[in-house]
Amino acid sequence: MYDSAVPVSGICVDQPILHPGALLGALGQASYEWCLETDRLAWGAGASAVLGVRAAADIADGKAFARLIDLDRPGGRHEAILQSAHGGTTEGAPYCLRYSYRPHAAGRKRWIEDRGRWFAGPDGRPVVARGLVRVVAECPEEEAAGSTHTVIGIHDRVFAAALAEACAAGRQAGLFLATIDRLGAIHGAFGAVVADRVCAQVMRGLRSVLRIGDSLTSIADGKFAVMLPGCQAGDIRAAAERFQLAIERVTVEAEAGAIQPTVSIGAVHIAPSAETAGTALHSAQQALDRCERETPGGIAIFAEGDHQAASANAAQRLALALNEDRIFLGFEPVLAVQAEGRQAFRARAFIRMPGIALASASLQPAWLTPACDRALVRRLALRLVDLAGMVLDRHSGIELILPLPVVVDPRRGPGDSFERLTIELDEALAKADLDNNGRYCRAIRASGARLGIGGFGGGHLDFAELQALEVRQVTLNGVLVEMADQVAQGRFTLRCLIETGARHGLDMAAEWVDDEVIARQLLTWGCSRLMGTVAGTLRLELPRLRDAGRQAPMALTGT
Repeated sequence: MYDSAVPVSGICVDQPILHPGALLGALGQASYEWCLETDRLAWGAGASAVLGVRAAADIADGKAFARLIDLDRPGGRHEAILQSAHGGTTEGAPYCLRYSYRPHAAGRKRWIEDRGRWFAGPDGRPVVARGLVRVVAECPEEEAAGSTHTVIGIHDRVFAAALAEACAAGRQAGLFLATIDRLGAIHGAFGAVVADRVCAQVMRGLRSVLRIGDSLTSIADGKFAVMLPGCQAGDIRAAAERFQLAIERVTVEAEAGAIQPTVSIGAVHIAPSAETAGTALHSAQQALDRCERETPGGIAIFAEGDHQAASANAAQRLALALNEDRIFLGFEPVLAVQAEGRQAFRARAFIRMPGIALASASLQPAWLTPACDRALVRRLALRLVDLAGMVLDRHSGIELILPLPVVVDPRRGPGDSFERLTIELDEALAKADLDNNGRYCRAIRASGARLGIGGFGGGHLDFAELQALEVRQVTLNGVLVEMADQVAQGRFTLRCLIETGARHGLDMAAEWVDDEVIARQLLTWGCSRLMGTVAGTLRLELPRLRDAGRQAPMALTGT
């Protein structure tokens, strides 16, 4: 699909040039080619070290590798991969799996993400699968991997992409949020280990009644999201009841006795309309809130008439969080081609729940814009700028990219710390401010911060308008990156945007970059920053730098 001889440059902690092989190893990834007819698995360099196996023979073929994994669905990895359609095309059929495995008898159980494409021969039968695997979690206990999420928010990229695609394409689906009732009481009575085991068994029970193509992810301790593509409005309640019946069969043994958990479920039907992933999640959360308040252990389905109540509820929760100073930032690593002794991160907004030490609810500003009044969202944006400034003041070795839901005046004069801040506006927001003579964009530049545009590619702004706004960085819409990995026309469009932006002197960035092949291609075309799994996962705290002149691997700055 891409030119495999493309050179790549970059800098990491211990070496001045980032070679493709070093990129995979540093990210904990390994490439493979699987001949489906002979079952032979050919791995890239360093695969044994990445997977933690003791001998190459342990992963030399599909059967040997299958003995190490637990896919937790009938048919195994071979059948799961081949469920994706259209493998006979020249582009192949994409797949993405997540499963647990144990590298050897004495090793810890780990969770692995396996993504790639399979291709068919002239007769239409599957011939080969090519992909990447990466370890996404290591579990000291048998069931912990499915339950140790501390952030509510769709950070599972596969689930988030499936939800966004269903909404954008106008396809009907069912979205369900399920939470374990009285999990705090279980934790207090039986301890954290048993509570984690309850979470894992509930997730296993939910997974047991899913069809191929359905999506499930854990979004917090004891809270799960499920999406059923093609689910009609009349089937929402029946599906929720099926989930509850599956949970009724779950029993977790503890020293003090058996635990039979129950769940409360909030559901929403995603209709073929202009519904967005954000509004769908807000609707499901509103239904879940009503269920927990009125009928714990039951089912609540979001109705169209609930939208006004949902907006009021979202606004009330945001206002309360701002008043109680419970807004904070998470940090998504950014991979940059060149470095000046700094690390770069994209900041994300979160709400800390009362009485809970760790974050347990996420807040995506883009979701709030239709749900809350403009003044409240502007207040949120100013708070995020203040938080970013405090982080930069404390950490001289980092640089931040801060997406904002509205355009605001940062209210801060030029200073050294703000020179390391890029305030990223949505393309449509920047266009609206340009029509208003660019007042807020000028204020952002006057504060010393760089002006960036996020989600670029929607056609709101052209490159002449970007220059008029004095934009320094452009982040390409992740959908364009995904299209480039699927169709030739998408690659042509993306390449044209990157090369044109680079000719205009813009710092071109790309999000949703999930594999090394497209990462190398983007760098070759002129991208200077990459965001996605190639750079790392979201952190709730900044890593500690060993000294001012060193960086964490793969999280580098530019400019």
